[in-house]
Amino acid sequence: SSLGNSSDSALRVEFLAFLPAAPASASAPSSGSVPVPGPSLRGFAEACADMRSLEGLEYWSASRKRMRVLYSEAAILPDSSAARGSDTPLLRGVPPWELVIRLKDLTFGSNRYSLRIWESGGSMEVLLTNLDTVRYGFLPMAQPGGMTTRVFAAVCEEGLLIHYAALAEAPALLARRVFESMGNKSLAVMKWFASRAAAAGIAGAGRLPLRMEDMD
Repeated sequence: SSLGNSSDSALRVEFLAFLPAAPASASAPSSGSVPVPGPSLRGFAEACADMRSLEGLEYWSASRKRMRVLYSEAAILPDSSAARGSDTPLLRGVPPWELVIRLKDLTFGSNRYSLRIWESGGSMEVLLTNLDTVRYGFLPMAQPGGMTTRVFAAVCEEGLLIHYAALAEAPALLARRVFESMGNKSLAVMKWFASRAAAAGIAGAGRLPLRMEDMD
């Protein structure tokens, strides 16, 4: 993983979550066999490429003591050759798939990101990296490549295991401010991944907390 080479000064949030298997549908095969991971994960990959579903995602703001919108806008940009249509993200060819997306964060403004998705057998990895300099107001917070989120998901008979790691190379001046909200924002994104897994039919609705301090 590219996160393994982070510097000692980098801010990092990391956690592991387990989502139970989705309830068997009435249309599912009656043999009782476990669904084949490959097709399910392809559907999960396409669900994760549906950027519009990120719009309106909320997180718990520790400073404001209330829920706040994380991304007000999210879209796949035209130079994403791996996707066919920005509103219907059908991934083409074989993995890895690379998309260029734009996210408008109410804290850091509108920025471009690289979204890479791998899928192989019973596992999938998603890597999100900033392409623009991310700013906190007028101050540069992270240079290109300085903010990275990696999600690794593995299908098992009992459900879906997800490892989440977010890293930010923030300067010391902004480190405390960024870290205060980084955990809760990461939980919100993790809940989004859980909802995408449910949309793909490979996991049920998980119960994830809103705040880092509420985690077991």
